[in-house]
Amino acid sequence: MRLTRKVRQNGCVPRVYMPPTSPNDETRSAMSVFQVGTLRAEIIRDMALHPDGSTTQEIAERVGVIAQQVYRHVRNLKNEGIVITLGQGIGYRRGPVYGLDRAALEAKAAAFMRHLLGE
Repeated sequence: MRLTRKVRQNGCVPRVYMPPTSPNDETRSAMSVFQVGTLRAEIIRDMALHPDGSTTQEIAERVGVIAQQVYRHVRNLKNEGIVITLGQGIGYRRGPVYGLDRAALEAKAAAFMRHLLGE
């Protein structure tokens, strides 16, 4: 049974997140090797595709989950220095606007690879 990415009528969110676009076999294999959660990966990918920044609600709508789920991941990524606050939303954009710090993400990935390779 494949779960949809939409929030159910009663507000419950599926326990298993299915991204709107399935990763290819190579990406899926890498995610499995490194035990990367698909929702966190999809949030990072979405932020990379929207470099001008997004609110957690905007990200949630694009990836198909509730904003609270996105907020928890964004908060953790912000604590790790990968996500930065770009400003406050204006008008219809309510709440902080977050952006991906690509240099910080690449530095974390490089540090992880160095560790894996014993360097």
